[in-house]
Amino acid sequence: MGLKKIVRNEIVKNVLTLFSGSSLAQLIPFLIYPVLSRLYTPAEFGTLALFANLMMILSIFATAKYEQAIMLPVKNSSAINITGFCLLLITGFWIFTMLVFLFFGCNIVSLFGDSGLYPWIYLLPFSVAFHSVFQVMTLILNRQKHFRSMALSRVLQSLSSSGVKLGGGFLQVGRGGLIVGTTIGHFFSAAFLFIRFYINNKNWLSLISLKRMREQIIRYIYFPKYVMLHALSSTVSAALPIIFFTRFFSSEEAGLYAMGYSIVFIPLSLFSAAIEQVLYQDLSMKFNSEKELTPLMKDTAKTIIFIAIIPFLLLFAFAPFAFEFLLGGDWAVSGVYVRIILPWLFMAFLTSPLSFIPKIFGRQKKAMFIELISFVFRVAALSAGIYYNSLQTGLILYVLVSFIMVSYSLFWYFRLANNHDKEINL
Repeated sequence: MGLKKIVRNEIVKNVLTLFSGSSLAQLIPFLIYPVLSRLYTPAEFGTLALFANLMMILSIFATAKYEQAIMLPVKNSSAINITGFCLLLITGFWIFTMLVFLFFGCNIVSLFGDSGLYPWIYLLPFSVAFHSVFQVMTLILNRQKHFRSMALSRVLQSLSSSGVKLGGGFLQVGRGGLIVGTTIGHFFSAAFLFIRFYINNKNWLSLISLKRMREQIIRYIYFPKYVMLHALSSTVSAALPIIFFTRFFSSEEAGLYAMGYSIVFIPLSLFSAAIEQVLYQDLSMKFNSEKELTPLMKDTAKTIIFIAIIPFLLLFAFAPFAFEFLLGGDWAVSGVYVRIILPWLFMAFLTSPLSFIPKIFGRQKKAMFIELISFVFRVAALSAGIYYNSLQTGLILYVLVSFIMVSYSLFWYFRLANNHDKEINL
């Protein structure tokens, strides 16, 4: 694919609109990481990582993954009813989690082995609710092609979160500054997108009814049946190193891993998410119109490889030195962990923009089983590290399993698309 053709492509333009906001949003934390790494300890970053991963896991239950159905209906009114139902689910789940943490907060903290999480555990229901609203609003605005609002929300989240974290660091409030900053960032991004949604859909409440919501709930029941379990398995799998390192090694080791993982994975995931959001809409329309899917998928894969190959090679060569130079001597080990996980991250970066393919084909059940198998092997890999009392052994085995399973998923996505293209061309 020629460079001019890539730049002029509408999908690429929309991706760049989203990624420009994401890039600016991530530039701010990257600029202040050298400051934050000297204001907070690795153990405090470990607590933040545990908090953030618990938030991601609980957010799956908050919507039962019904928000993933927002892109699918032909009628906008149907998508609005799914949106309204998700907001009701989030409200109910917030009430439930508040009660659980009020009564069992201390027990939950003890279970994960990080006493520093208390009393910040009580912010978790709020962070879950804000993050879930953000996810729902992102998808409905994506459906309506409000890409600029989506990009601005990421910038707002980054500014507010980073500002609070810096302030908390200078005031020496410890891990609370990191956790409160994360929660504040989620609040402002969710509020911004909800306001934009309301402005663009002032009659949205009049479109919602119990009957219409019930119709959509039944029609897309496979999302809580299969997609939710798939997402839960995937999210817990990604969180396993943090949970295992905190519980069986130390929150400091978890923080060192989390810093390296975050600095590399977050920019990759944002770029990948921007591609996915645009591709999801375009490929869904092509599928509904019985048009070929494989050419666009191949072009996307080639573009990702072209963009990623040199940065990944540089990271592999210089990660330990770069982390020590930028973040301070305490963080050199983070670069070592980055070098170990790079093969998995590269394959995940290539595959994740296409992770919605099973939803288009209604193959969520198989996708769920693939993720469950991956989860079991990942647990076994980290357990081996605990058995041999070697964090690096567990991490290497975890990366090997992850690389193999993600590679298989990519192969399967292309096979689904190829079979579809053959059928429509008969």
